[in-house]
Amino acid sequence: GPLLDNGGLLINDYFNNSLIDSFLNEYKDLIESEKKMIENKEMHNSKTSNNIYAYRVINLHLSKALIDIWLNEEIVSFLEHYLGTKIYAREYPRLVYTKYFYDDNLKSIDKYNNKYKNMLVDVPYFWHTDHTAGLISLHILLEDVDLKSTHMQYLPGSNKYLNSRDLYSDETISKFAKKPIDCIGKKGTIYFHSGNTLHRVVGRKNSSRLSLILCFSPGSGIEFDCERIATALSKKFRFEDLTQKKREILSGIYPRGGGYNLINNSLLKDKFNEQIK
Repeated sequence: GPLLDNGGLLINDYFNNSLIDSFLNEYKDLIESEKKMIENKEMHNSKTSNNIYAYRVINLHLSKALIDIWLNEEIVSFLEHYLGTKIYAREYPRLVYTKYFYDDNLKSIDKYNNKYKNMLVDVPYFWHTDHTAGLISLHILLEDVDLKSTHMQYLPGSNKYLNSRDLYSDETISKFAKKPIDCIGKKGTIYFHSGNTLHRVVGRKNSSRLSLILCFSPGSGIEFDCERIATALSKKFRFEDLTQKKREILSGIYPRGGGYNLINNSLLKDKFNEQIK
């Protein structure tokens, strides 16, 4: 399929408006407060934007509206078929709001020539890959995004190369036979890319993007963060209401409990698996 061949796949209008609107309503206050923080001119010289780019990762509490999108049964089945094994949530869900302030497109040649030397440009505008064996990232657009909007691009077929973790320049990408694909669409559109696919963000002046980013893997590179767990459970979400299948997918980032051995700074399940009551 396209994901296997190209390392990326875009599906327009996958989620219907009612599902996306339920999600946006659940996190309405959080989204509005984050947007106001970025729009505030005092933020423009902060470490997160520096008059060029604002990138905010918003941690979410667990809710039915989130689970309905995150653990969509068709998507889970598709990813398991693609990877040929069970999948697990690799990261906590991230609501990402990005806004671009700069007049021009950021260019790798300008970076090389120190044009941005006195600016903190902490943005993924260079072509890069992610990491972790079997990693699949899924982005869901929560607002309409077109070519005039800040958006992501990926290079089809680049997943077949032995890419390094180094950054790739525009000049290098221009030498590939295939051309970049723009990840744009109406709200509810989703796009996937594998961890070894080259991709980047393209900034458009005074434009923003609101998306939900979800990551899955066959069990490799699982994130573990107590602060994110605390946020996730802040509205007293009931794990017991989930199906066994969904609970298993989340078991890496929200452990079921039981006994663990702490060895070399790693949590390893106790071989005797004696439940701690």
